Amino acid sequence: MREELPKSKNQDLAHAIYQAAIEAGFDNCGIISLDDMKPYDRWLEKRMETVPESRSFYENIRMHTDIRKRFPWAKALVICTIWYGKYRYPEHLQDRYAKGFFLAQESNKSAEAYKLQQTFHRWLDEHEIRWNKGAIYGLRYAALQAGMGIIRTNNFFYDEKGSWLELEGYVIDRECQLYHNKNHLRPCPSNCNLCVKNCPTGSLSEPNTMNPFRCISYCTTFGRGVVPDGVEERTFGDWLIGCDRCQDICPFNRHDWKKGETFPGLEEVLPLLEPEVLLTTTDEELINQVIPKTVNHIQSNDIQTLRRNAERFLRNQRNMI
Repeated sequence: MREELPKSKNQDLAHAIYQAAIEAGFDNCGIISLDDMKPYDRWLEKRMETVPESRSFYENIRMHTDIRKRFPWAKALVICTIWYGKYRYPEHLQDRYAKGFFLAQESNKSAEAYKLQQTFHRWLDEHEIRWNKGAIYGLRYAALQAGMGIIRTNNFFYDEKGSWLELEGYVIDRECQLYHNKNHLRPCPSNCNLCVKNCPTGSLSEPNTMNPFRCISYCTTFGRGVVPDGVEERTFGDWLIGCDRCQDICPFNRHDWKKGETFPGLEEVLPLLEPEVLLTTTDEELINQVIPKTVNHIQSNDIQTLRRNAERFLRNQRNMI
């Protein structure tokens, strides 16, 4: 049974949007005022003050966070979640490929679940609600403001099932809000530093920090496979695309990935994900079969990133012998 609908402003519209999102396959939905995102700028500033070398990264994000400037017609922000923990994840992909990429609905646009979610777009259109979902920044913070969960020490957004969540954001031209109350979620204990201690490269150096340029997930995607100065490539271990270390180690995230539904289309692409195959297969196969699994974190014109990651993996394997 689903929870009782949360408090809302413009109740009929807010609850109608919520119901449409649930029927389209989303697990939860909240709606916030654009004013609720104003403190996010200070959130970014604190990150930059704590890790000064990250300033260029966060300043770039900051340029795109003013929703009213980007979408002058926008009145509210809708945040939807998808729990991808319902899928099982092949064991030999774990500690190599980040689950949030390969289990994302957008990684297989021919799957029924992805097609179902497009019905939410049609519902918005049919009700003459103007919307846009392109590159909405700060969705973890937005979900926090909507009361849908909390942000933990490792910087990931959690609901009662953990952090294995996709977040989708939609700006809309209607004034309404819908807030949940997740204050019952236990915060991270003050004496727990498992995620910090187990970050392989020290990107997460203290609670709620992040040096993105040292993060394995960034380096293996947007960072084009380049190992940053001051980091030994052996610390990347077996990671080829992304990194789940700070999520896997979290006590609030215990999960059996051997159970669940089969993710559509993932089994078919497994042979191409072997490091040796990434080095020898054609550009066309990588562009058509592997690149889409990175959900825009690696572009089709940068397939060399995949090969750099594979080469580093094989070097690390040889050095372990």
